[in-house]
Amino acid sequence: MSVPLNLARHPLRNDRLPTALLALACVLLGALTVRHALVAFDLRPGGARDFQREAESLERELVRLRTETATLRGAALPDDKLKEWLTVKALVDRRRFSWTGLFAALEAALPAGVRLVSVAPTSDEGPTFLRLSAVGQTAADPIALVKSLSASPQFEGPFLDSTSPGPDGVAISCSVRYVGGPPAGGGRR
Repeated sequence: MSVPLNLARHPLRNDRLPTALLALACVLLGALTVRHALVAFDLRPGGARDFQREAESLERELVRLRTETATLRGAALPDDKLKEWLTVKALVDRRRFSWTGLFAALEAALPAGVRLVSVAPTSDEGPTFLRLSAVGQTAADPIALVKSLSASPQFEGPFLDSTSPGPDGVAISCSVRYVGGPPAGGGRR
């Protein structure tokens, strides 16, 4: 058996492949860094010049809007256009009224023996007044309705307009101011 003869102090190792891969990675990283710097340079704001241009543009827009406002204040609206806008405003105001909230409050406030027949709200740029028509089962139901509406935080100043006996029970006509807000209870069961 013969032992191979090696006269070198240290055995020869081939490190060319790892060194070449490391050099290639460094070159790619350098190129990526240069590319990132160029993109960042392109994206940077123009500095004070851009702010100055934007401020001047906003100043011109402000002067234009003030001039337009002054001319519109002096302009008179024709009567037909004024009526049209008032009609649109009335429709928008009517749309703001929450029927769901009103019916939830009425459900919570009505006593057990009273059945609601009709609700007619009226509002003239202020509080909403309701004209309620209801039918009660007994002669005490109109007073119970007024007491119940008085006890509810959504209604103020209930007034019993009229009562009359009818074929279905006691017909009740009542006026009340609706102030809105969340219903106070779970309604009648």
